[in-house]
Amino acid sequence: CYKMLNIPAISLQGEGNRLPIELTESILKRFTAIIVNYDNDETGIKSTSSLQDEFGFKSFYIDEAKDLSDLIKLKGLEYARVQINNKINLCLQQ
Repeated sequence: CYKMLNIPAISLQGEGNRLPIELTESILKRFTAIIVNYDNDETGIKSTSSLQDEFGFKSFYIDEAKDLSDLIKLKGLEYARVQINNKINLCLQQ
C-alpha cells in the first residue's frame, strides 16, 4: 500500500517479529528518518513501543481504520494519501 503512495516502506512478517540489527543499521544509513506505522491494537502498540525504546523511531497510528489497506478500502486512495502524508509530516516535525 505504501508503494501505491510512493512512500518507501518495509514490512516485517508480523508486528511481533524483531527487527534484525543488521537491517536496522542498513536502513539508518539510507534514510534520515524511520517512522513506524503498526496497527493500533495491543500487538502493534507493544511492538511500536519496543522499537521506539530500542531505536528512538517516531511512530503514528491510523485513526480511522486498522491499517493502511483498510483505510484505502474505506476512504479511497487519495484520502489515504493525504492522511498518511499529514501523519508523516507531523512525525518529522517532532
